[in-house]
This record gives sequence, structure tokens and C-alpha cells, in this order.
Amino acid sequence: MNQTEIPFYWIDAFTSEPFGGGPTVVCIVDKEVSDDVLSNVAKETGVLETAFVEKIGESEYNLRWFYSDGSEAPFAGYATLAAAHMLIEEYMVKCPITFHTLTGIWIADVNDGKVTVFIPFLLDVKKIDDKRILEAFDMTDYVEIYYNDDQATFMILLENHEQVETIIPDQCRIQKVLEKLGARRVLVTARGQEPIDFVYRMFLLSREDYACGSAQTGLSPYWKKVLGKDKLRSMQPHSRVSELIAEPLENGVKITSKARILVKGKLYV
Repeated sequence: MNQTEIPFYWIDAFTSEPFGGGPTVVCIVDKEVSDDVLSNVAKETGVLETAFVEKIGESEYNLRWFYSDGSEAPFAGYATLAAAHMLIEEYMVKCPITFHTLTGIWIADVNDGKVTVFIPFLLDVKKIDDKRILEAFDMTDYVEIYYNDDQATFMILLENHEQVETIIPDQCRIQKVLEKLGARRVLVTARGQEPIDFVYRMFLLSREDYACGSAQTGLSPYWKKVLGKDKLRSMQPHSRVSELIAEPLENGVKITSKARILVKGKLYV
């Protein structure tokens, strides 16, 4: 029986330490690998997002992301940074690296051992009066609530970083409230403590996302206006602390951080 060998890398992104940041899997595939295989591999890994890269030119790749339920993701920030880190470290791919994705061209570069990924879009969050999302955390003490229609995402602004850090999520409650409101995810954020500009946590229908680069497309423009800074250092404070630097631009945001390869091998499918 013929088998297809798929090189894979288990990587922690937005950290330089093992068992920190966001765990993701990056696989190298070719065009002969079917979508069914990609979907099943993503289910098998069990990580929130699995990335698949296909070389199409010099420093140029197709890049796709799949969730752990086997569905294709429209974007994934930390999985993209992990993919770029792997290509640079393991295959000495020259930068900049061009990724062709469902959401346009993403560009990755490296400087001083850190990887920068340009995400080519911004999410506009607007203040709302609807307080029902607070039920997800049984929360009464807050500053403001925002919402983005395109990604069905709530953002709750809290008074200080301790409130964000000490959230003990009830995932069943969060899922119930998000489903009732027809939303996909909720961000909780607050001003940070030096040298961190702001902190945030991301909660999805099924779990907390321990590393979320795409959230910066909404968070970093907001905090740029509030703090008057062009580059912002942020942290996701939880058991797998994630840190990155974001630079919001007119047509997207640059995210910069590190990654750490934990496992490398081959899948046989």
C-alpha cells in the first residue's frame, strides 16, 4: 500500500520557551494531498489550528489553516508565524517569505532572531450598549463593550490587567452565551503594566485560544489610539503566556515574536 509522507513540526509560537505560547502543527505538503487528508490531519493533531505549506516558488508558498474540527480557517496569526519560523530555521528559506492565503498575501521576515508577519487586514470594533456578553463571565465590573460584525467578535474592556489575568473561564457558560448571541469569539482586554502595553485573552466557542495573532488586527489599532504608540507590546496572561509586538498600519498589522520547535517528524497517510 502506497503511503504519502508529510513532514510535520509541532511548534510553540509567541514564545521562546517550550510549553509556552500557542501550540500549533505545521506540515509541508504538495498539491497532490487532498483536502480530506488536510482536514483529517488537523483533526488528528488536536491543536486549535494546523498549518499546511506548499512550495510554489522561491520563498513563495501556498498556506492554508485548518481547525481541530477539520474545517478550514480563514486566517491564523500564530500558525503563520510558526510556519515562517520553521521554514527559516529548518530549510534556510530566504526572507521575505510570501504566503498566498484565503485572506490575501501575507509576508514574513526575520530580524534579530524574531519573525515578523504582516497580516493584510484590520478589524474595526465599534462600541455597543448590549451587555449580554457579560453573562459569559458572570461579570459586572467593566469599562466598555465593543463588537466587530465581520468576525462576530466581542471585545470587553476592563479597568486593569489583574481583572484579565484572574478570569477563571466557565467554557460551557461562554459557549452558551456566544451561541445565543450568534457570535464566534470574545476578547477581554485591559491596559498592561510596564513593559507590557496591553493584555488580552481570547475565548472561542470551544476553548480559550492561548495565542492569537489575528486578534491584533482589532486590538492593536484600538490601543494605538488610546496609548498613542506605533508599536505595542502585548501579552496573553494565562498558563502558557504568549507575548508579541504589534505595529498597526493603514492596511494591516505587523506582528513580531519568536517560536520554538518541540517535535519534528513525518506523518504517513
